[in-house]
Amino acid sequence: MNFFRTLGKALRPRSLRVQLVLPFVLVILLLTLALGWLFWWAGSRSVADLTGQLMVERTERMAEAVGRHMFGAAAVLETAFPRGMRGLNDVRPAQRALATRFYTAASLHPEPSDLVYYGNENGQGYALQRLVDGSAQVRLQDGEGGARKIFMLYDIEGTPEYRFTESRLFDPRERLWYQVGKTASEHRWTGVYLDFDSGELVNSRVRQVLDGDGRQVGVVGTDILLSGLSRFIAGLDISKNSRAFIVEPDGQLVALSAGRHVRRDGDGNYRRVNADDSGEPLLEQAWQHVRDHLPDLSASDQGVHALSFIDERGQQVLVSVRHILDAAGLDWYAIIAVPASDILADVRHKVILVMYCGVLAILLAALLGMLVLGRVADDVEHLSTVVGGAAGRGMQTLYPQVRRRDEIGTLARSFRKMHRELLTDRLTGVASRAALEHALNRLQQQRRKSGQPFTVLFIDLNRFKPLNDRFGHETGDRALTEVAGRMQQMLRDQDMLARWGGDEFVILLPDVADRDTGVRVSQRVQQAISQPLDCCEGYRLGAAIGMALYPEDGRDAVSLLHAADQAMYADKPLAMGER
Repeated sequence: MNFFRTLGKALRPRSLRVQLVLPFVLVILLLTLALGWLFWWAGSRSVADLTGQLMVERTERMAEAVGRHMFGAAAVLETAFPRGMRGLNDVRPAQRALATRFYTAASLHPEPSDLVYYGNENGQGYALQRLVDGSAQVRLQDGEGGARKIFMLYDIEGTPEYRFTESRLFDPRERLWYQVGKTASEHRWTGVYLDFDSGELVNSRVRQVLDGDGRQVGVVGTDILLSGLSRFIAGLDISKNSRAFIVEPDGQLVALSAGRHVRRDGDGNYRRVNADDSGEPLLEQAWQHVRDHLPDLSASDQGVHALSFIDERGQQVLVSVRHILDAAGLDWYAIIAVPASDILADVRHKVILVMYCGVLAILLAALLGMLVLGRVADDVEHLSTVVGGAAGRGMQTLYPQVRRRDEIGTLARSFRKMHRELLTDRLTGVASRAALEHALNRLQQQRRKSGQPFTVLFIDLNRFKPLNDRFGHETGDRALTEVAGRMQQMLRDQDMLARWGGDEFVILLPDVADRDTGVRVSQRVQQAISQPLDCCEGYRLGAAIGMALYPEDGRDAVSLLHAADQAMYADKPLAMGER
């Protein structure tokens, strides 16, 4: 509770504490905001530029990876069936030669292209797949039945060992690769399709094979498994929520960094996934935006193109696109989509850190301000309270309790000096008229309910003017000081002696409640005044003394002083006669 009271006091309107602390807080706040904005502006521009370069570089790497992945297929075909070599109408007598060439071809790029095959117009087919251990599997369709026979070849010079006959019918002429290749005088990609056995995405490179008369008699081909492209793309370090993918012009996915490009349908069969139905919002929206720009991209060169769009959440997404083409008919798009929020995430975190540091600095500034500047404010507030009290309620006996050596301390000391001068008669050192009036009013207010009496003595010095005329005003001042000192010495601590003006004094006796005691005090005062003065060669003064008793002679300060003054004038002839 004390904390909240202090806080409320510190934050109240026009508080000096707030006025001292607030500028520093505002400066730190503005500095924090300026640094945050500058960091955001510079960081966002730099990061955006670097991200753009990164996206271009990653997109180019995707295109290069496709080139490396697909490049070896041409050499595989030319090794398996060199251009100009006559096609085979019957593969059975040429199995050893086929095994040698096909094994060599499958060994050129074994990871993506380990399968080489040939089919002819008679429905025969010969395929060889090189295995990891160096052996090979041979698949033979000799035209004598509808299914292929499977052999194992452990030595290229050895005889294939029969293993089994497939249950499914196989006619190479019905396969996509054969239908595409039979009219392809040059290398041709079949387009991506699902592998008959593994359910993986495959692209086949094929070419027709002619006989001696230049007629097409068969097709040679090799398969490129595309799963390696997805592994490569998934390993690209772009951003947390980015998506990289390769897609055909019709939207069929070839490879992607996250998610699946092949799914099973309700019947358990594999089917390809289209970018429009991938289940990845960012990928779908990026493809829709790229698709709208396909005419421009297809007509331009194969460089990386930068696009951007606003997604369904109102956030900006940056896109880089690379059109991948080759002479064999490859037609793909390598695409990277990166949310702008990912790009600026690190900058945003640093800006937030700057803001946190700024808030901490503001809190520290406020705390230090309340502790350090608060002490200044407390002293000024205390001084203001004392000065305000003196101005609003008359003379106070409370002095400002400020112990400082700076300007505030000087002000407090000046006020104490002014306060003392206001309370004290400058010449005699006793209380001033203002101090007497304040003390008399306060005592009267205290005694109002109880009616407890107190006494006021009004004193006028006799023969003071002749003293001034004889010895001069400076000696007269010393005489007043000496007389005041004598009266002060005979009074008690609770009594008050004040100079009313000129050669007139007033004594306030709070504990004298009857006239007899007042008379005795008057006699003692008269005796003290009448002693020879040390400053004036033994000159003697006298005094006329009037007495007033509260509340009998007056119920307020004015009436009491008037009554005492009248009593003093009544006593003056007698006093003059005696002296």
